Amino acid sequence: MRQSPPWRAELDAWRLRGMATAPEWRGLGVGRALVGAVSDHIAAGGGGLLWCNARLAAVGFYERAGMVTTGEVWQEPLIGPHIAMFVQILPPGPR
Repeated sequence: MRQSPPWRAELDAWRLRGMATAPEWRGLGVGRALVGAVSDHIAAGGGGLLWCNARLAAVGFYERAGMVTTGEVWQEPLIGPHIAMFVQILPPGPR
């Protein structure tokens, strides 16, 4: 969804929200395919910042997708520790 990150409210950015994979589907590439499809969509639209609030247990997954952490860890009520992550998606073409 289009939503600016709280640390840069002036940015027109994309937020990945509510990302989860059923336990029996984890490790099969479903999450990677979803993040890839979102990244392709953003790139096709001219690129931009993709961000999320990641559970600490999922930081490695998002890092493999090219994201980096920013800010401090916080406790999300009823869910647990989270940290913000982001990646700049470039439009297609020569780099």
